[in-house]
Amino acid sequence: MKRALAVGLGILLLLPLLVVAGFLLFFDADAFRPRVVEAVQRATGREFRIEGRLHLTPALSPTLAAEGLVLANVPGGSAPEMLRIAEAELSLALLPLLSGRIELAHLRLEGGRLLLERENWRFARPAAPEAAPPAPASQAAPQDPPGRPMELDLRAVTLRDWRVTAGGETLHLPELRLTGSGPASQLDLTARLATRGTEARIEGRLGAPAAWNGPAPWPFQLTAALPFLRLTAEGQQTQGDWRTALRADIPRLDALAPLARRPLPALTGITLRAAAEVTGGVARLAGLDGEATGGEVGGFTLTNARFIQTGQEAPLTLEANGQLRGEAVRLTAETRPMALAAGTPAPLALWLSAGGATASLAGEWPGALRLTATAPELARLSALAGRPLPPLRDASLSAAFTALGPMFGEGVRLGEFALASSAGDLAGALEWRWAPRPTVSGRVTSTRMDLNALRLPPPPQAVAAPPAAVPPTPAPAAAGRVIPDTPLDLAALRLFDADVSFTLGEVIERELTLRQVEGRLVNAGARARLEPFAATLPGGRLAVALAADATGAAPAVQIRGGGQGLDPTALLGAFGLSGPLTGRTDLDLNLRGEGATWRAVAASATGHFGLAVVEGRLSGGPAQVMAQIPGFAGGVPVNCLALRGEADRGLVRFSAFHLDGAAGRLAGEGGMSLRDETLAIRMQGDLRLAGVRVRAPIPLGGTLAAPRLELAALTEGAVGSLLGAPSGGSGGGAGGAAMPDCAGALRIARGGREGPVPQGAPVPPGQSQPSINNLLRGLLGR
Repeated sequence: MKRALAVGLGILLLLPLLVVAGFLLFFDADAFRPRVVEAVQRATGREFRIEGRLHLTPALSPTLAAEGLVLANVPGGSAPEMLRIAEAELSLALLPLLSGRIELAHLRLEGGRLLLERENWRFARPAAPEAAPPAPASQAAPQDPPGRPMELDLRAVTLRDWRVTAGGETLHLPELRLTGSGPASQLDLTARLATRGTEARIEGRLGAPAAWNGPAPWPFQLTAALPFLRLTAEGQQTQGDWRTALRADIPRLDALAPLARRPLPALTGITLRAAAEVTGGVARLAGLDGEATGGEVGGFTLTNARFIQTGQEAPLTLEANGQLRGEAVRLTAETRPMALAAGTPAPLALWLSAGGATASLAGEWPGALRLTATAPELARLSALAGRPLPPLRDASLSAAFTALGPMFGEGVRLGEFALASSAGDLAGALEWRWAPRPTVSGRVTSTRMDLNALRLPPPPQAVAAPPAAVPPTPAPAAAGRVIPDTPLDLAALRLFDADVSFTLGEVIERELTLRQVEGRLVNAGARARLEPFAATLPGGRLAVALAADATGAAPAVQIRGGGQGLDPTALLGAFGLSGPLTGRTDLDLNLRGEGATWRAVAASATGHFGLAVVEGRLSGGPAQVMAQIPGFAGGVPVNCLALRGEADRGLVRFSAFHLDGAAGRLAGEGGMSLRDETLAIRMQGDLRLAGVRVRAPIPLGGTLAAPRLELAALTEGAVGSLLGAPSGGSGGGAGGAAMPDCAGALRIARGGREGPVPQGAPVPPGQSQPSINNLLRGLLGR
């Protein structure tokens, strides 16, 4: 009896297992493929297909395998497929199902290809059908008490040879493994991934699947190791809310250049830490800090740097120390990154010190900022600048500026600025626009500006050994032209527009001091003009207008205006030139020309010029030419000099050519060609030589580089006068046409305007008239 009961009990226990075994042996899994496809399509709202057969392998942990699982992409995607899995295999333990536990013995997915774009990971599920109205309470079926939910026991998951593409980048995942030991145990994660030629190994631990999204914290800890980089993430998730701490350790930043696909600075010893939270789907930064212990950035040697931000809305502070070209540099900064990223106004403060100088930038961004800087000795910053700086002392700068357009996209406005130093001061307001076209406008003022102080000191002269004796070399031949053939390049006028006015109280340049300097520079569409421009020079005031046009095939320039009582020596000395003329000088100019070189401009010159000099002296080249005439040797004293020429495309006709000196007067007519620099002037001399009055023609020919006086008529007249013959020769005798005086010639040179005239024509002290012998020797060249 007992044996029969035991056999019956065994049959009852084995019968379900035999039924399940028979079901697994004779079950056709592929027949359920349409239902699986339909279920996935209903859950995702996308087309889904299984290209291979479903195959079931019987066992206590049966294995379901499939090939060619394909999920469609969103409409309009770059590819028709979002996901393709070459092989999938699922092993599920049966016995744990009896205890309400789903034990996933192994899940293997191989050959996965995942495309992430256009938020295709968001699935639009079909709307559920409308539910039937609830039955009356009297007719409602009795409800079963809710049962205990089934637990998920994940034992092993393996992904092999996956490729994930997002944003044009492809991430290769050779292998990923998840392993667990029970429903309440945490999962161990190991993975290898590669991108941009760099491989990373990931290890970590994840919370139990049963705790996911539950009231208890679901912890995680991950570590990613790359060459020259280690990343860690640790935190927890509770009912959809996340808290995490991140850390990155980078021994050398530039080693990550292949991963970043761009050069990176050679910083070393970098550590970054961040804490973040996600609450209700909203991410928030809880803290951020980091440091670097060395490296090189653009020639700057970093000693240490540290930044910290205690919260998302808290300010970020930065401190950095280092050296630049041998000078210690310190930088501090404070700002609110989140506000800057959102484009809302936020306080900004920067402070920099180097070489005894300091600079600070403070204000609100976007908004108004103020820059202040001081440098007790500007030359000390030469090493930082990489070039010599002028020896200015007590330099200071203060400027308030605002951006034009978002993030200086259109330009910057300097509302008020002030620059001061031992060289003087400069102040004003300017506006720079670089969109749509570079433009500068505004005003500049100064009470004093010493341009000499801006020059660099001469380099120290090395003591050189005495040079070896060399045979003398012949002097080079004089150049055949005086007007240089240097290019006239006005291309820069095409790059910007300008409208700037200036008022300068005093400007010192070399030996010249200008006062009451004022003007306005306008450049519009490569047509520039400096008008007006006026300055008080020693002896008088200069007022001119300059124009330049770079729109044509050849650049064009023009100058008009003039001045009275000017000192030409001081004016030319400001440009490092020695003038051939001294005396009170009046100018009257209106000349224009065009050409690719200054020689071409002169060859096309059109207009007029006038030069009137009172009580001066000739020197240099002009004096050497006049020294051919007896009585004009050495520096030539000038009672008056009057020149007036009308130019037409490089050909000049003189309406006034008059020189009145101690030895007499020279007056002439004729002209010169600025095209080839030739002279053709017929001068008439009225001279008193050795007590004898001589009137004779003295033609002036040759070129500007080699002028030539014809003295034959003067010699004939001088000999005739000594012998008692009537003077005049071919130029007329004493009774010929009267020569103009200084007053008339100067009036013509000034364009009809009256002005100063010489008081007389005394012979300067120490200068005597030549003797008769010297006169004849000079005229005859003996």
